[in-house]
Amino acid sequence: MMLYILFPIVFIAAAISVFPLDWAGWVLAFLSFTIIPIFLGSKPGLRIISAIFISLFLHHTVAAMNSYFSLLPGAAEDASVFHETGVLLATEGSLRFAVGSEFYSNALGLLYRALGPSHFMGEETSVFAFALSCIVLVKMMDLLGVTRHRAACVLAYGLAPALALFGSFTMREAWETLFFLTATYGFLLFRTTTDPIALLGGLASALLLAILHKAMMVFVPFFVNYAVVVRIGRQSRAASSRVIGIALSVLILGSIITVMSTELIPGAPTFASMASGDAMESAATYRERSLKGARAEYGVSLDRSSPVSLAITGATVFVYYMMAPFPWQVHNAFDAFACVDAIVRAVLILCSVLAWRRMKAHDSRVYGYLITLYLALSLLWAMGTINYGTAIRHHVIGLWIPIVLGLPYLLDLLTSVRRRKATRYPDGLQAATIPEARSAWNS
Repeated sequence: MMLYILFPIVFIAAAISVFPLDWAGWVLAFLSFTIIPIFLGSKPGLRIISAIFISLFLHHTVAAMNSYFSLLPGAAEDASVFHETGVLLATEGSLRFAVGSEFYSNALGLLYRALGPSHFMGEETSVFAFALSCIVLVKMMDLLGVTRHRAACVLAYGLAPALALFGSFTMREAWETLFFLTATYGFLLFRTTTDPIALLGGLASALLLAILHKAMMVFVPFFVNYAVVVRIGRQSRAASSRVIGIALSVLILGSIITVMSTELIPGAPTFASMASGDAMESAATYRERSLKGARAEYGVSLDRSSPVSLAITGATVFVYYMMAPFPWQVHNAFDAFACVDAIVRAVLILCSVLAWRRMKAHDSRVYGYLITLYLALSLLWAMGTINYGTAIRHHVIGLWIPIVLGLPYLLDLLTSVRRRKATRYPDGLQAATIPEARSAWNS
């Protein structure tokens, strides 16, 4: 135990002596490990704690490589812009409250002004947000009653290439993931226990999510309303939780409506801009920033000339957002990575739906709620995304949902197939079929 405590302290001290200007980043790196046992204790078990530490090591490695060696592929250029803007605001500019990317830049500027402009520290803020999200992820699995393959879920979440990249850069993705996960956990905990503190935590996280990204200003009102009115948990607790939820949710919804009805906060979308035909662009600011004509562009557009055209083209855009690039569109290593990422995600979504179908009534409602949230968020991103390079970044925000819901089912199914094959076909001459394996698993 003494070595467990002393080794990271000695390592961080040595790193600070080599990179003194990045001292705050190395302190954050140390804290990202120490908060795990502090908030989780020993209850999750050594395997889950180890899985979180392995994931953290990867994220810290990405942050260090991007800071001290060379820009990694992905969105490192955007991360550099955020960092440079934060440095400029910390040293020369005036800080102000805004919504969207400007809020994140000003938050970085405030942090840099207090602790010094350090690229590594900027990266480490994202890794620290990832560490916090791992804590909430474990608590979410406790709440959902996920008892099998928990360490595998943590590893799949922490080692997912897209999250390891975008969740370790000086970007908003790690914080968006944290706030979305925390808000969902708070709402679910409130609806199943009627604890008002859980609701307040969920509302605060949802508000931060809305402030951090313009698209979330559109999503959060639906998010909060749906969490309050949807049937979740056992009916005996649903009525009281809805009454309390409706009363408290008026606060955050009223705040968002006020912001969208005025132009008091810079960068915030307004009802006027949405009514004038900019709703889809307001739903995701990256549509305007995406590189039109880029090789990774879908090649499909959203036709808003009529409701019918919007529905047809919207469905096409959604399919491309979820599945592009298709196998016949793969031409290089990045295309292959994006294609595999889409296939794995589709398999996890399918397994989530299958797991949902076999749940008991009250558990089924919770699974249905989470799947609906994931699809609604994906639809929102799809309306404002024009290429699969940007889509990969958006997918990481809700990636934890198909992982937590679908991965245990998938691993159980694969185990059942292997056992079925070993018992019925010991010579390995014929494999068990998937229907046979599923029947054995359900029995």
